[in-house]
Amino acid sequence: MLHFGLKDSWQGHFVRSLGECGDKETETEVLLLEHDVPHQPFSQAVLACLPPPTFSITAEDQAGREDLRALSICSVDPPGCTDIDDALHCKPLDNGNTEVGVHIADVSYFIRPGNALDEEASLRGTTVYLCEKRIDMVPELLSSNLCSLRSYVDRLAFSCIWEMTPKAEIVSTRFTKSIINSKLKAGLCPLRPCGGPGHRGGPLAPVVPHHKRGARWAASTAVIAYRW
Repeated sequence: MLHFGLKDSWQGHFVRSLGECGDKETETEVLLLEHDVPHQPFSQAVLACLPPPTFSITAEDQAGREDLRALSICSVDPPGCTDIDDALHCKPLDNGNTEVGVHIADVSYFIRPGNALDEEASLRGTTVYLCEKRIDMVPELLSSNLCSLRSYVDRLAFSCIWEMTPKAEIVSTRFTKSIINSKLKAGLCPLRPCGGPGHRGGPLAPVVPHHKRGARWAASTAVIAYRW
């Protein structure tokens, strides 16, 4: 910690060496410190708040939640993403409208108010993404596993579901705690062929209204989901 004295003399004490200037790891550390980004390993007190890695959803957990596992839900994330925190679905309704749902991982189920994990997550505030790594807001067991909306795995979620007209006018909105089971982990490229000219199928074909099965609609839907 250094500061100028009355006669511009350096005063303070040496804390630690960060490394060589220009080194990638050193420069990354400098940026994190300059912007007060918490990035220390999670403490044992925080890790002690985690559920066992073998956690599975019980009948008690399902009480009070809407079972949406039969829906064709997909996630849209960059390649290699493991912390999949949101997903969506879209299905035609008999009245000509469309049901659209956005599903957010229910992280709050695993975090009890006021415990060490809650305080650490509040301090961090968000996951920080760098070019070569990310700094998680919560431990990896939650961010990349139990709270990641992986394909063909039951997950706890919060869901917002809209009914929309063909002109995307919202007819109704509802919110619910839910259980989901994503059917596809996708990016923009895998989504586009789901119904473009000459295509009959693709993983999402059953959930896309026939008159909207175009690359433009699929791509715009993916962008909306990615930016949500």
